[in-house]
Amino acid sequence: MQPKSTSSPNRRLIPQLCLVLLVITTQHCSLISTTSDRVIPPAQPLTQRQFRIKQQLPLRMTGQIAVQTPAKNATFPVELTYQKLDSVTILLRDPLGRKQIKIQTHTHGYELWLLRERKYYSGRGLPTQLLSYPIPAVSVRELHRLLLGLMPCAPPVQLSADSLTCPSDTAGHWIFTLDPEQRLLQSGSLYAASDQPVTQIQYQDYEYETGLSLPATIFLTSPADSVEILIHFSHFSVQFHKFTERSNKPRRIKKFWQLPPRKISSLS
Repeated sequence: MQPKSTSSPNRRLIPQLCLVLLVITTQHCSLISTTSDRVIPPAQPLTQRQFRIKQQLPLRMTGQIAVQTPAKNATFPVELTYQKLDSVTILLRDPLGRKQIKIQTHTHGYELWLLRERKYYSGRGLPTQLLSYPIPAVSVRELHRLLLGLMPCAPPVQLSADSLTCPSDTAGHWIFTLDPEQRLLQSGSLYAASDQPVTQIQYQDYEYETGLSLPATIFLTSPADSVEILIHFSHFSVQFHKFTERSNKPRRIKKFWQLPPRKISSLS
């Protein structure tokens, strides 16, 4: 007479259940390790970056701009909106968050509104001063590209393994240095008649969240006037065009920032 087996049908399934749990645990661990590691994609070449940025516009960037001069210093919350590469809206607020200055730049020049003073200015080239703060000598078209970390002229000329040069819209020429992979701008200097730079720009902390490799920190200096401008963008958002059945119908939108005062050709 053989003894009765004490094993139950449930005990016979234990090895199979252990194997299933082991497979599920392994897959879960691999999934966590993949999503937790922040992978920074390689930056694209300069020409490809400009083409890709054009395809992704409109683009909105928010942050702060700090201006330091021998006479006074100031910090403004800033908001930039690129509708197109040569159509930019800049909005500056006061420390209380109230809208103070609105600037629209385009291929033909700029328009500027001092909202609290209810004053309006316009011109082809950027003004030399804004609220008694000197503005570095760059053209409107160059400013559009420099704020995105792009070459302001094309095609550039290779000077060395890590530097490029190209003519300026104002006078003289630019010399730019590149990162070791020659994909991102690190710094640039605008030279006029003398060997001393008129305007200098440095880039730090490129962001990779949008996939466009945009500069998050920009230092813009004018050595002759002892002016230093620090721009730090803390948020980037790419806006997508919405195509609907009514998208082609014209709409009349009242622009609250358009003010009635007379037009002045330049800032005084």
